[in-house]
Formats: sequence, structure tokens, C-alpha cells
Amino acid sequence: MARKFAKPFYNSKAWKNCQKAYKAYRLGICERCGSPEGTEVHHKIMLNEHNINDASITLNFDNLELLCQTCHAKHHNRKHGFCRDDVCFNEFGDLVKKPERQSTQGI
Repeated sequence: MARKFAKPFYNSKAWKNCQKAYKAYRLGICERCGSPEGTEVHHKIMLNEHNINDASITLNFDNLELLCQTCHAKHHNRKHGFCRDDVCFNEFGDLVKKPERQSTQGI
């Protein structure tokens, strides 16, 4: 979940445009595992109260990484020493239950 000081930034038009552009730039491919389901634009340098208004940190492609939901969850849970495959982060940074995939077998 986004911390209180960061919520205005993550809801800003500048961030939403940057996210969209970065996903297109990386062709939707997770930069860690190569999955074609890269959906999470992750900041390499964690945002804090001191850098949240610094566009060279918050909106700079050099500080971004496109991750699939699994890699993003693994990254954030690594510091806590656990990981679950049944949850993921949504577009707002909230932890939610993963949607069930529909089988395409037999089609």
C-alpha cells in the first residue's frame, strides 16, 4: 500500500503518464523474469518524504523497472522473509487476492 505522503504522487497525471510510457518502452516484459505480463512500474530507489518531489527520482526511466506481479510481490516481501503466490499488488500498490486464470485448454 502506498504510504500517506506518496498517495498524491501515485494519483498524479505525471505518474500515470510516466507509468504508461515506461510500460510501452519495455514492451510489457518483466525485467526480472522475462514474463510478457509486466504490469508493475517499480522504483529502484525507494520513494521517501525527501525525494517524493524530485522528478529525477520519481519520473526518471533510469530509476524504474517493469515487473510482473509475481516479481513485484517477491521484491516487496523479500525483506519480510515470505512470499505468497495467491496475492499480488494492484495498480494502487494495494495487496489483493490474485484473480483466477481461466483455462484455455480444449479451445
